[in-house]
Amino acid sequence: MMRKIIIILFGLTFYKTNADNNIIKPIIIDYDILFYLAIAKIESNYNYNAFNINENANGILQIRPIALRCVNEYYKTKYTIEDCYTYRAFEIMKLYLERWGKDLSYYDKARIWNGGAFGYKKESTKKYANKVINEMQNIHKELIRYYYK
Repeated sequence: MMRKIIIILFGLTFYKTNADNNIIKPIIIDYDILFYLAIAKIESNYNYNAFNINENANGILQIRPIALRCVNEYYKTKYTIEDCYTYRAFEIMKLYLERWGKDLSYYDKARIWNGGAFGYKKESTKKYANKVINEMQNIHKELIRYYYK
């Protein structure tokens, strides 16, 4: 029995087939979600209550007040520090990266998340970005391994 996988990039859809090559179960992996999960793993090990006193970074994504202020001013939103400790942290991150990292690679978006609006130009953010990309690959492998048990 051989399993075939059809991969469609930019949506990354996997199809599991049975012995007769009939598609029996699709899995769709969204790279944005892999990116958000990788950042959450690196920043807080998925801990919504994380706080870094040295950087005044809050929540699962370790959002700093300056990033929150940037989002609120640009989008005319009213996110608070308390939102950084909820699922809304992902909304804040998405808006921040849409503002500063639109049309950039995940690598450069990670550099912005780590180093601010122009973080993709800073040498010091490359190590962090590599960690994010590696974690995205690890999460992806785990999802596929779990899916094909």
